[in-house]
Amino acid sequence: MYSGKLIFSQVMEHLPMRAFDRCVRHYGGHRYVKSFSCTQQLYSMAFAQLTHRESLRDLEICLRAQNHKLYHMGFRPRSPAPPWRTPTRSEIGGSMPSSAKN
Repeated sequence: MYSGKLIFSQVMEHLPMRAFDRCVRHYGGHRYVKSFSCTQQLYSMAFAQLTHRESLRDLEICLRAQNHKLYHMGFRPRSPAPPWRTPTRSEIGGSMPSSAKN
């Protein structure tokens, strides 16, 4: 059994997260965030693109199927106390502009 990093986490390591965080701060991306951070949104949308998901429901079902691997894929909970839960469709879709949902 392979014990290294998952391919998705290896791909996401190449993203310039420092530049992404700088853009989030500059444009106030975390201003109204309650539970689903901008980084988690980025990872969800990248996962959807790389796995050819066609809808938010499809993305949610796929992430729920991979629930035990989410931490290793790079999805991290905001605080270490509560257990990790799969983002819901309303959380994923709620942080997207309405033009991107169609």
